[in-house]
Amino acid sequence: MKVRRGPRSRLPIVVAIHSRALGPAAGGIRLRRYPDWRDGLADALRLSEAMTAKNAAAGLDFGGGKSVITLGPGVELTPSLREAALLDVGELIESFGGTYFGGPDVGTGPDDMVVVRRSTSRVFCLPVEHGGTARRASRRRWGCSPRCGRGRGTCSGVRS
Repeated sequence: MKVRRGPRSRLPIVVAIHSRALGPAAGGIRLRRYPDWRDGLADALRLSEAMTAKNAAAGLDFGGGKSVITLGPGVELTPSLREAALLDVGELIESFGGTYFGGPDVGTGPDDMVVVRRSTSRVFCLPVEHGGTARRASRRRWGCSPRCGRGRGTCSGVRS
């Protein structure tokens, strides 16, 4: 697990990895308001464990992880702050050296993954026009939830 204040956004960012037993960890990038940054930390820990079970149950060669970008009370999420936070989380994901992949979750979508990808290649669920594909999950690829296929975004596979 790594916790840091984003150098651009100054927002608390958490990347929690529960397991890498089946392969690199994978889980969503959550952007959400919490009363205290420690609530975001607790959420990341709880959800990373749930992703371990979810990936294993789906037969995917991924462990579980989760990223949380914490918005505090009264913080206005402007477009420039959103971009800064997404670049910050991408750098934190990159610091794991390929042992964690992130994708859309509560508060983020495929278009946000395009911004994250500017800091790391370890991201999935990109829109088609940015290299995403409509491939379904297999034991060698990460599969996105059906939400990723709605609208402009479709799922992108990453090799483990």
